[in-house]
Amino acid sequence: MRAADQVFGFQRNTERAIEAGYLSASAGRRWLEGLAEGPFLAAVTLYVVVAEVALS
Repeated sequence: MRAADQVFGFQRNTERAIEAGYLSASAGRRWLEGLAEGPFLAAVTLYVVVAEVALS
C-alpha cells in the first residue's frame, strides 16, 4: 500500500476529499483501511504524443 500511495496519493487525496466535504472522516478512514487490508487493482492510462513541425 505504501508504494501505491506514493504513486496514486490515496492518503493525500482522501484528506482533500474530506476537507472538501465529499467524504466524512469516518468514511475516508474506512476506505483507506480497506485498501490496506487486502489486494486491490489500480490502473493508470498514459498517453504519449509525438509531434513533428515541418520546416519550410
